[in-house]
Amino acid sequence: MREAYKIVRDTIVAMTGDEFLTTAKRFPSRAAMARSFGLGRTDIRMINRKISGLGLEADEIWPAARDRRRESIARFDLMNETHAYFYGLALADGSIRGRNGDARLSGAVSIEIKQADREVLDILRERLPWQFRITDRTRPSPFNLVHGTFSALVCHAFDLRGQMMDAGFPVGKKSRICAPPKSDYDAKAFWRGFLDGDGSIGFTATGIPFVSLVTVSESIFTSYCNFIESVLGWRPAPSRNTRDNAWNITLYRGKAVRFAEFLYSGAVISMRRKAEAAAAIMAGDWEKNAPWRRK
Repeated sequence: MREAYKIVRDTIVAMTGDEFLTTAKRFPSRAAMARSFGLGRTDIRMINRKISGLGLEADEIWPAARDRRRESIARFDLMNETHAYFYGLALADGSIRGRNGDARLSGAVSIEIKQADREVLDILRERLPWQFRITDRTRPSPFNLVHGTFSALVCHAFDLRGQMMDAGFPVGKKSRICAPPKSDYDAKAFWRGFLDGDGSIGFTATGIPFVSLVTVSESIFTSYCNFIESVLGWRPAPSRNTRDNAWNITLYRGKAVRFAEFLYSGAVISMRRKAEAAAAIMAGDWEKNAPWRRK
């Protein structure tokens, strides 16, 4: 069986350009060609190398397959609230990983958060038009102590990865280079997703409401301050922390309340824990009970 398999592979590799094209055009797609020769999905890479060696693109050989693929691709629309939220949450708590150095050909989009917040992953899986799976795992600390249980939302759809990368989503480690999308996007939903992933909302020990975000990305810092200014008419100007080169952008008191209300009131999607924290600081009791008065 292995010998026959090797003969088939060697036969395809040894074909001249004309022989390969004549053979390939008998089939509707690369996958169909591989199946007809008894090859597996991984052998499509061998067919791709053969095509590249001829100086061609697969879409030139199988244009009908290209058209079917384009029709089936779901559009990643950053003006859609759920899509923009997903992008923001993924930028904060997720990643795009590629195999063999090319995330467009093979890889995954994933978001990992605390299992207590898994509900938002279930909502995203239900609403987004791609196939996702959710897995749970307990992550140990460096000293083999239980650190916590986490849930991950994972999607291997190449079209989702490609569209997110086209919008500027970085591949691999991204803390210092992450940035908002390059194309138009729903800023309110995007920043809600980013804050759900990396931000904090609540009360200080003295009962002062706050909304906080820490980032080492200069692009995120600038864009987030621009967004705050567009909402509040006031621009924060924190200094960069010299210890870890991070900005701590924190809103207090009335500014925090107004900003949280803008982001979370009437939201189509948000992390329940963060939405409840936003609702708590919007309740109004903080001003009456605090040992100071809002100015």
